[in-house]
Amino acid sequence: MQARLNGGRPGSLSVSSVKMLEAYALILEKVDRSLPLSDAQRQLVRARTLDVKARCLVEQGKSQLLEGRFAQARELFAEANRSLHKWKIAWPSSA
Repeated sequence: MQARLNGGRPGSLSVSSVKMLEAYALILEKVDRSLPLSDAQRQLVRARTLDVKARCLVEQGKSQLLEGRFAQARELFAEANRSLHKWKIAWPSSA
């Protein structure tokens, strides 16, 4: 699921990719908690949640770079990199 939003009010989700990604992660977490998913579906939702959170960290890092906060940007990029390499999707067996 991907959305492209143009324009919007200052501070709205469409203006900030970080806010959009944070909202997306919250939705995925709610789906994980509240819907009756199979193990395979739950694993996919959790993997996608980790991916979205890592992308959020990357966007935060970009903002830090633009503001000249290089040490903070490096920390955010390193954390995103660790998150992206942490999870694996294991395909369920067909047994």
